[in-house]
Amino acid sequence: MMMLVISWLAVRWIAGSSAIPDWHFFFLGAAFLLLETHNVTATALAFGSTWYVNSVVFASILAMSLLSNFLMAKFRMMEKLPVVLIYGGLLAALALNWFLPVGLLAGTSFPMRFLTVGGTSALPVLFAGIIFARSFKTTTNPAHALSSNILGSVAGGAIEYVSLITGLKFLILIMVVLYGASAVWARR
Repeated sequence: MMMLVISWLAVRWIAGSSAIPDWHFFFLGAAFLLLETHNVTATALAFGSTWYVNSVVFASILAMSLLSNFLMAKFRMMEKLPVVLIYGGLLAALALNWFLPVGLLAGTSFPMRFLTVGGTSALPVLFAGIIFARSFKTTTNPAHALSSNILGSVAGGAIEYVSLITGLKFLILIMVVLYGASAVWARR
């Protein structure tokens, strides 16, 4: 809670004393941190908890972030694509993660685990990156948007402790709610 309060004060300082967070970017940040937490844990279930897991997860997150930015930069059609379709792809990718039996894949071959777990856990990052890039491109106050996103990440870090009670899979439902809230705020 202290980190959340300190972060909120930093956002107010950057954006002005009367500013509230940009809720669209806030919810994107909170959901993305939960997505990252889910990916690390799901990958650890399939590969064991090693340094390799962290490197694979973070490499896939960086690769999908790079790919989403590349798509936004090189293909003008990404800007014209209805945002509902992108959010639909994100929700479908999260549903795929919900139904993937990660524990059952632990005994399969390495390539099978890598493609299945790595692919399904990285796919939501691609859609989330496209949503972020589109939103950030049109924002009138980039500093406020980024600080709100980081504040949301701090909130997501606090929310991730819910998984200690509910289990890892429940984080996906929280992500759906947070990404849904970001979609609502994006339409404003």
